[in-house]
Amino acid sequence: MTTGTGEPALDVQGLTVSYGPERALKDVDLTVGAGEVVAVVGESGSGKSTLAHAVIGLLPPGGRIDAGRALVAGQDTVALPERALRSLRGAAVGFVPQDPAASLDPVQRVGDQVAEALRVHGRAGRSAARRQAVDLLAEAGLGDPERCARAHPHELSGGQRQRALIAAALACRPRLLIADEPTSALDVTVQRRILDRLGALVAERGTAVLFITHDLAVAAGRADRIAVMSGGRVVECGPAADVLERPRHAYTQSLVAAARRASGPPHRPAARRTTPLLVVEALTKEYAGGHRAVDGVSFVVGHGEVFGLVGESGSGKSTTARLVTGLDRPTSGSVHLAVERSGDRAQLVQQSPYAALDPRWSVRRSVEEPLRAQGIGDRRTRRLRVAELLDQVALSRTLLDRRPAELSGGQRQRVAIARALAPAPSLLVCDEPVSALDVSAQARILELLAALRADLGLAVLLISHDLGVVRELCDRVAVMRAGRLVEQGPARQVLVTPEHPYTRELVDAAPVLSESQPWAS
Repeated sequence: MTTGTGEPALDVQGLTVSYGPERALKDVDLTVGAGEVVAVVGESGSGKSTLAHAVIGLLPPGGRIDAGRALVAGQDTVALPERALRSLRGAAVGFVPQDPAASLDPVQRVGDQVAEALRVHGRAGRSAARRQAVDLLAEAGLGDPERCARAHPHELSGGQRQRALIAAALACRPRLLIADEPTSALDVTVQRRILDRLGALVAERGTAVLFITHDLAVAAGRADRIAVMSGGRVVECGPAADVLERPRHAYTQSLVAAARRASGPPHRPAARRTTPLLVVEALTKEYAGGHRAVDGVSFVVGHGEVFGLVGESGSGKSTTARLVTGLDRPTSGSVHLAVERSGDRAQLVQQSPYAALDPRWSVRRSVEEPLRAQGIGDRRTRRLRVAELLDQVALSRTLLDRRPAELSGGQRQRVAIARALAPAPSLLVCDEPVSALDVSAQARILELLAALRADLGLAVLLISHDLGVVRELCDRVAVMRAGRLVEQGPARQVLVTPEHPYTRELVDAAPVLSESQPWAS
């Protein structure tokens, strides 16, 4: 790792940003030196992404900069007109957004989207840019880059799409790279490979990095310095080792403690076996061309049990969730939900809150919609239920009239969870339900799920790439690879003494706070 010297790649001075009457950033000062990696950590809504977007002039509608400067390559982006900002973005500063599914144009080939940065900034003509795009995809770690360049985004996995975004962001060799939660939705093995590759690329080029993340364990192994944000302010900043080993601010201390708990062994005792609620037998889903996304999968989830399904990107976890909830039909096999009441049902918390929430709807309408659709309650009782649900998922009621674009990624995810909980399901199928949340917000959601499980007998099928979340919540775990279950059993057994080589690889790849790992390996 390198600590930058000389003129900073980024120099933020007194930056203050508001959404309506509310301050999202409050007098923020932050520098990133040449060749330096600075991680910004904090809970959902702390201002991390607002900082990243404000620096490069990408605040959503309703956001405004009230005061301060942001110097990138010697230019104050706060004062620049939009045309000058467009020239700066992609050339002097690259940006890797949080959600590749929402950030790539679904109708354009991936190679053309990577080549666009080269063409827009006059670095290459059309044919040369296409050739260079293939090289950039290869440098970003994509196998068979020619095929990936010809593909559309939906034909690539989440990890492949994220690599494509990294290739596009680095195409013009910018001096500064802003990475906003670049691997939050990816499994641990893909996350490690992408961060290793990204680190090698920026180290080779001397690129400075502003790394936005809610995962303190990832920041610990990747950053020279860590800045901790809370309530729109930087409450602590310093060398990574100092911040993690000797945190001064009470909020930093709580983040470190939560991250250390998530890195520890499963602490749940073995659960008492209950009667089956969900029975999945020989489930298979085959697509055109003979590809089996799910291949003979069988498992049982008991009443009040939390069952974890883990595996790498493309292993078939999300397809299994869609089959279980009836959003897709299996090629063969069966899914049986043993209901006790006519109102029993399964509800899905989808992986991406960006795609799951209607951008035109307010938070109130999004959460209330399942109640309206299923004829539950009258207008008054539905409004009361919506307010209660926001309390349960640790969201302020002041957000009720906001739309998704006015929320952070973590806030959107919590709205999606509240909506799924609205009709009081007997089974909650959670597809990466906390992947966009910081450790403290994760803890609140996990505590909520645990309380619902205890109070209501709610069963949960938890699909996650985050082994810390699985350790915290699950009674039993099944591991998927290439559509098949390779191992399943009690969480403590599978995650502490795994038998299958692939399970051992997953456990070894999970970032833990005690590791010291160089950014570039």
